Amino acid sequence: MGGVGNFFFVFLRSYWSTHTESWPKFFVSTRSLVTDAFGTRAGTAYGTTTMLQALNDGRFDAFSELANHGVAALLNAYTKPTSYQFSHTVVIDQFNRALVSRTAAAVQARVFENANNAYGTENCKA
Repeated sequence: MGGVGNFFFVFLRSYWSTHTESWPKFFVSTRSLVTDAFGTRAGTAYGTTTMLQALNDGRFDAFSELANHGVAALLNAYTKPTSYQFSHTVVIDQFNRALVSRTAAAVQARVFENANNAYGTENCKA
């Protein structure tokens, strides 16, 4: 990606990291771990990574992308239960199922990214 595309991508990725006051109150914002949100299976992959760290992670590998877009999807699901495409239980289930491989993580990260950007579950069309 280059130019304007990078600006919008970075802006969209950072919404929840700059609006922690809008997170559901049961997450302790900057201290909540990915494992707190997604369960012990996620803990084996992400250890002590906080949700905020996952949102701010600038790496583009499959598991970093899954954490980034998965955390954003979970926050969207909890804060927009009637308008977001997935329920929080679906987000958690799909996130954990995607931990089996880099390919599964990359595919699910794209699904979450598209839903987070209101494109639906299909890949973005250029």
